[in-house]
Amino acid sequence: MQDPPEDLTVVLLCGGAATRMGGVDKPLQPLDGEAMVSRVRRALPSTRVLISANRNLATYATYGEVVTDATVLGRHPKAQGPLVGILAALKQCTTQWLLVCPGDTPFIEPSWWHTMYAAGQRTGSPMVSYDGQRQQHLHVLLPQSSREGIEQFIAAGRHEVYLCLRELDAQRVTFDDPAPFRNINTLDELRNR
Repeated sequence: MQDPPEDLTVVLLCGGAATRMGGVDKPLQPLDGEAMVSRVRRALPSTRVLISANRNLATYATYGEVVTDATVLGRHPKAQGPLVGILAALKQCTTQWLLVCPGDTPFIEPSWWHTMYAAGQRTGSPMVSYDGQRQQHLHVLLPQSSREGIEQFIAAGRHEVYLCLRELDAQRVTFDDPAPFRNINTLDELRNR
């Protein structure tokens, strides 16, 4: 098995409000007897792992180093959405690259991060996944140099991830199958997966 890249940090996005799941923490919900975040974690490289979370911090700490939105909200109190968690992770990231993956995508495969990382190494650019049907805005690989652009985007009162990625000139990495990118949003989806 290949050693994990030394210039890569992973962040799992687990900080959402989960309104469509009745407010329960989606990534902690069990799928086949295992928390979704655990399944996602296992598919990613065994490198430094940050968990973007805002509640159940002790539980999330068993999967990685917890990073809350507080570091960003202190400077940008009206900021909202996953970009806040991404920026907070970039502020804690000490490597050249940050691999971003939602904690509620339990079908993600290890081949995903290998492909993203290889593409980033070739281009040096931010990379975003395209599943053959649509862009997966939260499955991205960001160089540390993206931090300033994301902070400026948030400081301007904006929160749309896809627009931020466009401004960062993120390059698409195309995958043939959308199934591994599927996320679980409701308890019905979890039961009927």
